[in-house]
This record gives sequence, structure tokens and C-alpha cells, in this order.
Amino acid sequence: MAPNRLDAYRGDLTRLSAFASRRDTSIERLTRRDLEAATRQPMSEGRSRSSTARFVAGVRGLYRFLRMAGHIAQNP
Repeated sequence: MAPNRLDAYRGDLTRLSAFASRRDTSIERLTRRDLEAATRQPMSEGRSRSSTARFVAGVRGLYRFLRMAGHIAQNP
């Protein structure tokens, strides 16, 4: 994977972490409704569709990993 893409994914997950912090919770405790709101945020900030799609893909991958690693019981 290209370094620029890794940086973009890192930034997306950092934004997700900041989103969780603003809601006074952890990434592991975000609900589906929270994640839907987190997905709308980049769109409302004027980010492109491809950036928003990358954000969603990164979040899905993160939650898939958290589930497989036993950090969460259910993938929201």
C-alpha cells in the first residue's frame, strides 16, 4: 500500500478517535448510530465522496479487526 494511502487511513482513524472522544466514549463503545454520524461528518466538511468512502472502508476494517481480536463482542 502506498505511503500516502496509509497516511490517509491513519488520519481517518485519528478523526474517528477524536469523534469518540467528543462523545466521551471509546472507539470500542461507539454504536451504529454514532458511526453513521461519524460518516456524515466528513461529508459535511466538504470532503470528496472518495475520501468518505475510504473513511467508511477504514472504519469497517477496524471493527472487523476488533471483532476478530476479541476486543468487541459485536461489530456495530
